[in-house]
Amino acid sequence: MNTQTDGTSNSRPASPVSDPVRLQKIRDLLAGSPKAPQTPVAELRLLLEKMGDRFKPPEGVEVRAENIGGVACERAVADPEGPVALYFHGGGYNLGSPKSHRHMVGLLAQQIGGSAICPDYRLAPEHRYPAALEDCIAVYVAEAQARGAARLAVSGDSAGGGLAFAVVMAARDAGVALPGCVWAISPWVNMLHEAGSFATLAAQDPVVSLADLDYFAGQYVDAHQRGLPAVSPLRGEARGLPPTLIHAGAHEVLLDDIRAMHGRLRQAGVDAQLGVWDEMFHCWHLYWPMLEEGRRAVAEGAAFIRAHCAA
Repeated sequence: MNTQTDGTSNSRPASPVSDPVRLQKIRDLLAGSPKAPQTPVAELRLLLEKMGDRFKPPEGVEVRAENIGGVACERAVADPEGPVALYFHGGGYNLGSPKSHRHMVGLLAQQIGGSAICPDYRLAPEHRYPAALEDCIAVYVAEAQARGAARLAVSGDSAGGGLAFAVVMAARDAGVALPGCVWAISPWVNMLHEAGSFATLAAQDPVVSLADLDYFAGQYVDAHQRGLPAVSPLRGEARGLPPTLIHAGAHEVLLDDIRAMHGRLRQAGVDAQLGVWDEMFHCWHLYWPMLEEGRRAVAEGAAFIRAHCAA
């Protein structure tokens, strides 16, 4: 594993991937999985849900259903007195659920020594923009009022990472108290898909392609909406956002857009860090039961949350 941290004074030294054979097996499995738009959304949803059957939360973490702000959610609890992370699941706004990401949310709760909430926000194409964003904002506002915003972290992977930025920007613009920090994993922050890495890293990304993202974007928004800041936070105003940690894989097509998002945050005076993990793919954290780098990345995100969210 070789990680690079941009925007901070400390850069971690290079180290080899812990298990290159296992990493390659995971990459091969992902590369061979069904893709959009050739596969119906209903089938893709079922495939992603199987992660919830295969991978389980850590022992000692209680998972319970809750209604927060009028939205069905799952809360994973390791310590009810600890900090709280809102975790918006990925899936291109079309796929995913608290079940598919339960193992990830459970590990996050354990690692931060608190609890983590995964909203079951409405999905496209049945519910187009702004349904997902409205649901996530409702959960954030309700939890911030109940617990205090300083105790909260806003986090998410892929589309959920884009939602994390969109929610915090909306809260800032509405005068709602901001969370203690943001942790975004491989965030999808620009639906205009202008980044050069869509071409240069296409052969190395086993998870996401430009065709996948164009399809999912079309299911979620109209063509003229793709550049809206609430859909593409890269095009939004970054000023005043809380401390932010972004993780990206060196082998993912979103890399250039993610770097650009980090640059906009830094230019706006935000305390923003970007960790680029060598040889990693899109949202490798989700494979933490199989991949040491996934566990390490979650541990780093959790440490960031603990450092910025008051108990």
